[in-house]
Amino acid sequence: MSFEGIQKIQHSKYETMSFDDLEKDVVASAVLREQALNYLKNKDKEWFDKEYTGEVTADGYLIDKDGNANTKPTQCLGGSGMEEVLNATRAELARLDNSVVETDDMSEMLTLEAIRESLKKSQPIEIKVRRSSGEIESGWKIVSIDEDGLKLYVTKEGIGLKRIAFEDMRKWNIKQDIYEPNWEKS
Repeated sequence: MSFEGIQKIQHSKYETMSFDDLEKDVVASAVLREQALNYLKNKDKEWFDKEYTGEVTADGYLIDKDGNANTKPTQCLGGSGMEEVLNATRAELARLDNSVVETDDMSEMLTLEAIRESLKKSQPIEIKVRRSSGEIESGWKIVSIDEDGLKLYVTKEGIGLKRIAFEDMRKWNIKQDIYEPNWEKS
């Protein structure tokens, strides 16, 4: 076996955060909720489907079968489930934090922090976006970020505003910079 293309993995600030710290962080709490919901839907499916609709309110509460919304996905976890969700959350945040995006004219680090910083300076970052036709088009600029839902608002002259998922933007723009082993049989 050979290991080709192994690249250094950068450490994330989220790596050692406690559950309480992750819940207080705007970006981390959205990822934590998503990971908890995924866990419940996939690993505790029978119980979850019996109790909840699978829908979540805008502020992150599960909607139960009676239409009530007063429980967060993380409140349904305990023990090894909570540990698994915390580990998955930290891993996803590290992946998001260490994203490298390739634009038409240069490669630059594009993280949620970099987007926030560019918006503070009124210097929108230019990215590629998939149009409704399916074509990937360059020249779009990030003009806002919905931290809670990890959504970006982008615009292009003459086209208007478009809302896209941060994860989709990564798929359309990223030059991968993470460890991916290249397994070969000997």
